[in-house]
Amino acid sequence: MSGGKGAYAALSHCWGKKQPLKTTRSTFSARKTEIIWTSIPKTFQDAITTSRSIGLEYIWIDSLCIIQDDSNDWNVESMRMMEIYANAYITIASTWADSGQKGCYSARKGRYVTVWRPPESSSSMYTHIPEVYARPEIDHRLMFKLPLCGRGWTLQEHVLSRRVIHFTPSELRFECRSAGTCECTPGPMSANLQFYTHDGSTFYSPSILSLWGDPYQAWRKIVEEYTTRALTIHLDKLPAVSGIARSLQRGAEKQRAFMGEYLAGVWSEELVIDLLWTIKRDGLEMTTHRAKDYRAPSWSWASIEGPVEFSNFRLACVRPESIACRVLEAEVTPSTSDPYGQISAGHIRVHGMVMKATLRRENAFKSMRGLPGRQIDQRWTWAAFTRNSDPGEHYFEADACVCHSVSLKPENKLKEHLEHGGYSKGTPICVLQLVVGRAVGYRDTYGDKEFTIALVLKKSKRVTGAYERIGLVVAEANWNWFLDDPNHAKAAEITIV
Repeated sequence: MSGGKGAYAALSHCWGKKQPLKTTRSTFSARKTEIIWTSIPKTFQDAITTSRSIGLEYIWIDSLCIIQDDSNDWNVESMRMMEIYANAYITIASTWADSGQKGCYSARKGRYVTVWRPPESSSSMYTHIPEVYARPEIDHRLMFKLPLCGRGWTLQEHVLSRRVIHFTPSELRFECRSAGTCECTPGPMSANLQFYTHDGSTFYSPSILSLWGDPYQAWRKIVEEYTTRALTIHLDKLPAVSGIARSLQRGAEKQRAFMGEYLAGVWSEELVIDLLWTIKRDGLEMTTHRAKDYRAPSWSWASIEGPVEFSNFRLACVRPESIACRVLEAEVTPSTSDPYGQISAGHIRVHGMVMKATLRRENAFKSMRGLPGRQIDQRWTWAAFTRNSDPGEHYFEADACVCHSVSLKPENKLKEHLEHGGYSKGTPICVLQLVVGRAVGYRDTYGDKEFTIALVLKKSKRVTGAYERIGLVVAEANWNWFLDDPNHAKAAEITIV
């Protein structure tokens, strides 16, 4: 349909371990002529059948509509993801299936249960009453445990779409930008239908990009959910959420809100606040690590493999007058023509109070697990530092595993392994003050205490003279870490990469 117009559906699906039918440079010409029906995976067939049943002649499927071995075409099309899903008449989501071979439709077992049956020896008064069946109530929070909702790319496919129909094991669910409904909820569509994150908390309504009054709050919620999801290609971390970033920025501009420049997952207008992320732990267990291949600066959450969070307490400490540093320069270098996509470099230059310290590990919390051959793996989840002017140790939230030690039999000695981005005891570090203020809304817990929030940094091995983020620390302001005194801290300019 060269140059023409027409309504179309878009498919949201899991590729699975076996690659689905796809378009390559060698098959591109043939694809424009025909695709044999029997060669099409079951999920694609079901999506095509569904599209035809609602009167749509066209469908967009990523593996077919993007030339998979052409990086130029992939870069161009990935920049258009916002328009592709936002302009689709409907997005068909094969939410339950973990591959293209499963299809959209699933066999529903045990859908109904008998809630009343006439007694076998009943009198004639019951003969006209039929058996009564009902379906059990469905816990909608379980939908986010289905395969499609665990994939990184699919978050923006669902958030950006005008309408989505989810095929789940138990029912069909429909959502649009103003309402939603499902098979187990009879009656008119509800404008208050809630959707959930992987931890069961309320995540978004179908109209998140238009209903959230604060675009920054919306973005941080998106980041928290997005980082719980998996990507097959880790360099897709920024491209796979670029459509939401574009849409959110355009929506903010329509409301005359200026978010500034998009910088590898953070926004220049609230850059200091966007640095307040930390990794999300399961107790003391360390579940994150730095990406082995560069994909984002250390100050961006996108440099981390694993879930991150923006603590309500830390955000409550931030007001315009509580920001204690000044961003002098912020810049990223895109790898392609897409400023929201992959980057090859990035840095920020900040002026603020800097305190020198030394990394310690002896008293850091650790998690231990058994390995084959009675090996013990220790992964340090929190780390400690000593200020150069004070021998006392202070704990901070490390962004990734500081280091881990493995006990090897038969010697049963600890052999230290520095993982990618790791660092060991005695490493010189510095601490940069970001914020100092009271936590609004937490007076019952902390009274009038002021808190300091600071980045923990170490010298970069990649860029001479620059530093890299290794964690975040929160301390009571009356500890006077950042007094302008050579024995405590001093004002300085520092570059973070």
